[in-house]
Amino acid sequence: MTGAGDLNLPTFQPSNPRSLGAVDPTEAPGVLVLPAGTVRLTGAAWAAAVPARECRDAASVLALVAQRRDVTVLAPAVWFPVLTGPGGVRPVWGAGAAWLCFPAARPAESGWCSRLLAAGLWLAVLPWVLLAAGVIRWQDGAPAFFVQTRAGRDGRRFRLWKLRTMQPAAEEQRAALAHTVPTGRPFKVANDPRATRLGRWLREHGLDELPQLWQVVQGTMRLVGPRPLPAYEEPHYAAPWHGARLDGWPGLTGLWQVSGRNARTFEEMCQLDIWYLRNRSLGLDLRILLRTLRVVWRG
Repeated sequence: MTGAGDLNLPTFQPSNPRSLGAVDPTEAPGVLVLPAGTVRLTGAAWAAAVPARECRDAASVLALVAQRRDVTVLAPAVWFPVLTGPGGVRPVWGAGAAWLCFPAARPAESGWCSRLLAAGLWLAVLPWVLLAAGVIRWQDGAPAFFVQTRAGRDGRRFRLWKLRTMQPAAEEQRAALAHTVPTGRPFKVANDPRATRLGRWLREHGLDELPQLWQVVQGTMRLVGPRPLPAYEEPHYAAPWHGARLDGWPGLTGLWQVSGRNARTFEEMCQLDIWYLRNRSLGLDLRILLRTLRVVWRG
């Protein structure tokens, strides 16, 4: 996950801040709702905050965040270990406790910066994509690309492109491997037996995703955003607040990909994505992209 010093939110420092490890989750302060238009967490903002007494855990906080897009929500950081664990997001300190900030939702960005950067990257990697596609056709026959329907912004369907890394009949074999996936996690099989020899290497380094740079250029995706999931993952959207991860454009990479990825449950992925969508900025996107490069380099 992005380092604690990387994601620095406006901070209101108490005289004696306590460490997260010293806070008992059962004794955590209640959730605070700040008025619309709050930009910085000044003393006046804290004084104007209203307690949200119906919130008692991470799920109820995110239900409130999904429902009230017009306010800023401050929740006890200790309720979100997936975000505030080692190397995690830096919490906001105030009133003697640590908080996570979910700012009021902002209008969707135009995406031109992401598209321009993706265009440059696409021109740089296009020869390698074509070379990989040629090797795939030579080793395993057509097709060289895998196309799958995914859920994008607001749940709208779109066709996602990848370099094919699996055997041609891989989709038909998916049901037989479902028992190997831990309960509550998106479908991902370690050492997937359906992968081809070249496909394993491409998947290990995330290079099978390179064709999606062109989809960023087209405006269907962004470089950074929640990862779009296949239609067969829809049963995971069990709680109404889970759908809040679809409020933004789908991304080639995101906070989930650099925060444990396959080790995370669907619910943890939603927490990461919703926090990102409420806190997104150019600086945050650049830090996630740099973290992605490190993950890809290490395989």
